[in-house]
Amino acid sequence: MSRQYGLVIMYCALAMAGMAQQLSFDHLTIDQGLSGNTIYTIVQDHDGFMWFGSRYGLNRFDGSGCRVYRHIPGDSLSLPDDHVQALHCDSAGNLWVGLRRGGISVYDRVEQVFRSFSVGTSFPIETSTLSVDAFFEDSRGYLWVGTLGQGVFAFRPGRDSVIHLHANNDRPAHRLSFDHAFSFVEDPNGCIWIGTSGGEIDMYDPKTDSLSRLAYPDNSEYNLGSYSKALLIKGDTLWIGTEGNGLHFYDFRSGEFVGQALVGKLVTDISRDNNGTIWVATDGDGLFVTSSGGQSFEHFTYSVNLRNSLNTNALYSVYSDKQSNVWVGTFNGGVNVYKPAKMEFLTFFQPGNRAEAPGFQSVLALFEERSDIIWIGTDGGG
Repeated sequence: MSRQYGLVIMYCALAMAGMAQQLSFDHLTIDQGLSGNTIYTIVQDHDGFMWFGSRYGLNRFDGSGCRVYRHIPGDSLSLPDDHVQALHCDSAGNLWVGLRRGGISVYDRVEQVFRSFSVGTSFPIETSTLSVDAFFEDSRGYLWVGTLGQGVFAFRPGRDSVIHLHANNDRPAHRLSFDHAFSFVEDPNGCIWIGTSGGEIDMYDPKTDSLSRLAYPDNSEYNLGSYSKALLIKGDTLWIGTEGNGLHFYDFRSGEFVGQALVGKLVTDISRDNNGTIWVATDGDGLFVTSSGGQSFEHFTYSVNLRNSLNTNALYSVYSDKQSNVWVGTFNGGVNVYKPAKMEFLTFFQPGNRAEAPGFQSVLALFEERSDIIWIGTDGGG
């Protein structure tokens, strides 16, 4: 009996010692019920359910299994389209679904159906024709919608007035840099920063009801590239994740770019957990994690030798839930989830012998030396 307890202690101690070197991910794929293995967007609703948007439908995960929602021909209360590109749970608990070819749907939690959403009679575009790529709710209660090809619009649910920002707007103050909008963030002054294609960042000031454009030096190392895919604000610094030129840092106080990181990486998403740790997803280079404000990063990638590593380096989305679990949407790898509170046990064998070394299987003593070196005494194995 005492030998069995010795083994358990060894596994716990060594597992804890190895946590800093490698995160352990669980994997959720079509084998566990997902509708597809490519996940574009992730959100947690007010009831704790996790929602994953894929090319082949919307998935609701309850911790043990998935329920899949798809378009049903002839059913107006199903999703208008299976290709889900954006998800958002607003402050009232409503789940907003942005579709590739079907505009916007809102999930009715009571009836468990989807209702197509129309912005209002003052909006000049048929909402069902929109291709939606991003949602964001600001501190004033406006919901911001980023589209592919129709710019940005913002509205308060239940009200008819709409702010529509686009590249060909007759009002110069509402003229967006590009009509493809991918990301939003709100600064402490209530201004909304918008990431677009073409590497431009626009800023909407609600006090003046006008747009301005973030200026950066031409032909400098701070050229943002083709897409500004992800935005985040930490302190006085705007983090800009680009598709091809890594991360750029812009200081609000000085009005200047002050640094770069992950140069050459294709940043697809950024998330901050409850502890302030920042998680950066890339397409092709795995996951980067920092608690130092971007001064240094830990790097996590797929490893053929580690069963619980990321199962791919092609990452499309990253989301931290209320419990600080980190959910990663991937290209063709489903969802990878890191749960920091989960206890992991690892089995260690004598090098070169593994299970065929009967003496090593009986552990009689453990001793921890300085520098975290652990000595293991066995019955017959040295």
